Amino acid sequence: MGKNYCKFMNLFLNKEFKYEFKDHRYYMVVNNKKFYFLRSRVDLYHLGFDARIKGLSNSYNCDFVELSEDELIVDVGANAGEFQFCFPKNNYIGFEPSPLDYEILELNRLTSSSIYNTCISDFDGVVKFYISTESSDSSIYQPLKVEQVIDVQVSRIDTLVKQKIGLIKIDAEGAEFEVLKGCDKLFEKIHYITVDLGFEKGITEDSTFPEVLNLLYGVGFTVIKNSPGNRFLFVNNNF
Repeated sequence: MGKNYCKFMNLFLNKEFKYEFKDHRYYMVVNNKKFYFLRSRVDLYHLGFDARIKGLSNSYNCDFVELSEDELIVDVGANAGEFQFCFPKNNYIGFEPSPLDYEILELNRLTSSSIYNTCISDFDGVVKFYISTESSDSSIYQPLKVEQVIDVQVSRIDTLVKQKIGLIKIDAEGAEFEVLKGCDKLFEKIHYITVDLGFEKGITEDSTFPEVLNLLYGVGFTVIKNSPGNRFLFVNNNF
């Protein structure tokens, strides 16, 4: 199924790249290195890898982020690890709680990157996690479609990260407020925060925008840019 699907899609796509399938995994070759992804995400790459990364960077307003190469990137909800390619010269820490997505993330890890199969929230311990890989909606909040429910390790960011952070990107499928509450001891060390505040929280698909806005403005951050996908870039006014 996988190989035949790739052959079919390669007939119609940009000839500069091709989809491949081996050992039950999809991938394309990028700069002489394989980049892996799940079948549910194949459509994201139809215009090529560079176009996908450019689109991701634009959606998280990265063109408005001014970082030096020694500033750390933290990625909460790393999925396949695409965001590390938005800032390939910076050190990167990625967190991904879904076992299947983390397996792909491991394969795509850059040498300057550190990754953890950990859920990020406002406490340390264990949490119930709802797997929804096909729709990329896995979360600590129950989504509309659930494939599996598992227990995963959960930690606060300020438990795991102690150094200054240039940029935190957060896509926690409705748990963005909890992720940020887990940064209490770090806010003064964070330069930028870019966060997905779409309507993704739980079965009712609520937005986390109001509570996140109040929290971040209360600790000295300001919105400087937002994209059509409800992704907002905040900057620390004290930097």
